[in-house]
Amino acid sequence: MDIAGALTWFVAEPLRTRSLSLFAYRVERLLNNATKGRSDDVIRWWHARPIVESDALVLDRDGILVKNWPKDYPERDTLCRDLFKAYYGAAPRYRADHSWVSTPAQQPTEIRWHRDNTSAMTLNTFTYLCDVGEQNGPHQYQRGTHRNRKKRFAPSANLQTPQNPDSVLTVIGPAGTTFIDVSHGLHRATHARQGQRITAEVLYSYHAFPGSRKL
Repeated sequence: MDIAGALTWFVAEPLRTRSLSLFAYRVERLLNNATKGRSDDVIRWWHARPIVESDALVLDRDGILVKNWPKDYPERDTLCRDLFKAYYGAAPRYRADHSWVSTPAQQPTEIRWHRDNTSAMTLNTFTYLCDVGEQNGPHQYQRGTHRNRKKRFAPSANLQTPQNPDSVLTVIGPAGTTFIDVSHGLHRATHARQGQRITAEVLYSYHAFPGSRKL
């Protein structure tokens, strides 16, 4: 394989397909060939890490990252803090926590597409405490909109029809599903048509706020 072919195989194709898994697989193959199979321990360590730099890249690209951790996953808080450090390059502070319940009779207050008025260096982490499907009022996020902070609320024409419908990620999953988002990207809660959605939220920030504390 010549240099041009190697660059295409190793870099261009993963970039074109936006596939981090393809890139990671080819890194594995290069390590395996270069070390004559002695890279197995490194590869096992790589796959054992629930949060790696690739997660920070996904967060940087989309503004949201979804992890299907078990409901009682003991490392959740530690790994969310590690992600904050990987994404912002600084240690986070605990700022606040909340719990949210949506039912057909008790709807969320913010169903419009909106951005949170928070500091630039903030991450929200949400964990579903029950199974959440399409009918239970799942969270929605417009991927990529964290890069544009012009207005807190989307223009009225975009309330129901985002400019890029393909960018909308609807977060559904079993109890324990965790999603971390950059909250100045456009997001909203949706109406629960049946059942319920119970969500726990923890907010991390680099800057000090009343009630915040170092971790």
